[in-house]
Amino acid sequence: MKTETWRILAVLALLAVCVYLVVYFNELECTWYRKFGSLKERAAPSNFRVREKINEHPDSEGVLSTSLFGKKAKYIRALLSGKEGFFPPRWHVRVYLCPDLLNKHRDSLLEKDYELFVMEEPSDGLTGTCWRFLPLEEGKPFLSLDADDFGSFDWDCEELFSRWKKIQRPFIFFMSSPCSPVMAGKWGSSFKYPGLARKLEKYDLTRRGGDELFLKKNIMPLAREHGYLRLKGWGPHAAVLILASALAVIILLGVVDYLKVKMVPKVSRADTMSPSFLNP
Repeated sequence: MKTETWRILAVLALLAVCVYLVVYFNELECTWYRKFGSLKERAAPSNFRVREKINEHPDSEGVLSTSLFGKKAKYIRALLSGKEGFFPPRWHVRVYLCPDLLNKHRDSLLEKDYELFVMEEPSDGLTGTCWRFLPLEEGKPFLSLDADDFGSFDWDCEELFSRWKKIQRPFIFFMSSPCSPVMAGKWGSSFKYPGLARKLEKYDLTRRGGDELFLKKNIMPLAREHGYLRLKGWGPHAAVLILASALAVIILLGVVDYLKVKMVPKVSRADTMSPSFLNP
């Protein structure tokens, strides 16, 4: 390939990577934390206790569990736009709700017939992302979901539940990422884990990615021991990482090619001219 073409590709790739780094800086930092981070114990335990249970369905066969806290409106909008008929029969949505949001969203969530489990204290940083794991203490089948997934499911729920029920394994993972074998909003279990809340309270889970790091360190070993079903491979983050890697290779090739050109000694016009007395 011509040198100029390599240079153009290298410049375009460099620009693309710069945009990627700006847009996904937090994602890259979170990815590193998921892959290589370690859970640190808190000086004082956090609070994973439920203050109030509203509209509980004790006879339900399963729970679709999510957390709701913070100020981002997209999460409540997605929860309220959840697709009718998506949920399997006798399964109910359970929202682990920040107490600060109860008065504002109580009526609209109850209109959807959701269970509301109101926490005793607001989320400390991103600790609330782990509230949705608490059904694991009950032993009732549940799925842990991201709140903003409720308005845009892109997988076959009926297939998911039928395969899980048929295989009868206590854990299910329906997506993963290159940096974590389990995604916090894409897994479920029928396993019973008493004392999970006390376990969660021990750790500093305030950082982004802390929920998946906890699952990687504490839940995946249980899944490997007792059995699990995995339905899908890598999630969308994998495509981003693969694209970034490809762009990095293009940049490297462009730089190598450029250096080769720079290292070739320039030949002056005088050097290329033969002395007149040597001409025939």
